[in-house]
Amino acid sequence: MSLPTPTIGATRLLDSCRFAVAGNPAGRAVVDLLGGIAFDVADDNRAAYHATASVAANHLVALCAEVETLAGQLDIDPTGFWRMMETALADVAEHGAEAALTGPVKRGDWATVRAHLDALSNDQREPYIALARVAARVAGRTLPSDLA
Repeated sequence: MSLPTPTIGATRLLDSCRFAVAGNPAGRAVVDLLGGIAFDVADDNRAAYHATASVAANHLVALCAEVETLAGQLDIDPTGFWRMMETALADVAEHGAEAALTGPVKRGDWATVRAHLDALSNDQREPYIALARVAARVAGRTLPSDLA
């Protein structure tokens, strides 16, 4: 559950949320009282678990900020992109990331990727390439050396 502020957090229902627990068994009792679902994460894996949560929430928000910036530069309301992101996330939840992936990296359409990079400012290229590299890994492809 993402809780960006105490005010927003206070409005969120925590039922059915998943909670990583460790140590004191009372933690599981608290999760039960909240209607949550407790699961174990070994102490050795806590940092990796937290990194996963940071990617899931913080990096998603950073990606949304990039969409806002790009849409703003085109004087386009980003609302349509939120719908696109919602359906993509629903596809991931239902079918998995590999099956949900679309776009030029999945197709190996490197000319389109290069055109995208040409259209972006210098500071926008780095995150685009980083995410294209991840998309390529998901698609079982490798970025051409001039893009990597």
